[in-house]
Amino acid sequence: MWICFQYISITGTRNPRTPLAGTAAHISTINNVTIISPSVIVVTITPHQGRCQRTTPATALSFAHRGIFCYSTAMDILYLDDYLVAVTKPTGILVHRSAVDRRETVSALQLTRNCIGRRVYPVHRLDRPTSGVLLFTLSPELATVLGTSFATRQVVKRYVAVVRGIVPDAGIIDYPLVEEPDRMTDRMARAGKVAQEAVTSFRSLAVAELPYPSGRHATSRYSLVEARPLTGRKHQIRRHFKHLSHPVIGDTTHGDGFHNRRFREEFDCHRLLLHALELTIPHPATGESLRVTAPPDEAFARLLDRMEWRDVLKSADMT
Repeated sequence: MWICFQYISITGTRNPRTPLAGTAAHISTINNVTIISPSVIVVTITPHQGRCQRTTPATALSFAHRGIFCYSTAMDILYLDDYLVAVTKPTGILVHRSAVDRRETVSALQLTRNCIGRRVYPVHRLDRPTSGVLLFTLSPELATVLGTSFATRQVVKRYVAVVRGIVPDAGIIDYPLVEEPDRMTDRMARAGKVAQEAVTSFRSLAVAELPYPSGRHATSRYSLVEARPLTGRKHQIRRHFKHLSHPVIGDTTHGDGFHNRRFREEFDCHRLLLHALELTIPHPATGESLRVTAPPDEAFARLLDRMEWRDVLKSADMT
């Protein structure tokens, strides 16, 4: 397992040559530590099988030595060849630095570039609070090739989400969306744009009914869904499920504040429950089908366990 870490200095200094000491309890072996830059290291680890069957980036490694706390943002390198790289984007970080948050100094593009030691080029995007498979190419020409694959719907994108209520067994949401200008980056955007085609297919994977009152109801019900966006509009899945009156849990923009608070208080879940589980593309160099899968992070996986949905998701991965 390859994991990329961003240094945080708790003393205001950085020293990549400082020896690293100590490991998290669920790590049995540190196979290799490579200093990539003053801010990034790459670590190969072996999980402690008796404690943790799957080591997640969020809890994989924690070092403390001489004032350096070596963990902030970690990403699995899911796939790497001479043409492209796929990583797991954690929730809460931008794909690339932008005016959305000028104070943010870390991005998935920067971490990936530093991890592999090469320039990388974005092909698609994930919302900041969305986690999961993120793809970069290693040349601008290949980015153009893959961009065409996305535009012509040759790419299959699979997401999983937890939504409010009981959704139908399966369906297609064909609901055009008006572009949402960002108040920070789109101040000069033209108002009154025509709604654009937006299509999302979905299926219900599991449901849960919890003994928590909700409005006039004595219980609260939730669904685990798989969503496959056929178009790529901004916040498409989140806005489409809001349109169905089944907002994604943890969505502070399009969601239900009451249920978001419940998940924070009852499940200690503070993230958007939307994860890019899988991406299938025609390889830009060979044309062969390439499928890349990213398991949910620790917070999402813990929630799945509480809902007794982990096995359901494993079964869904095979279909």
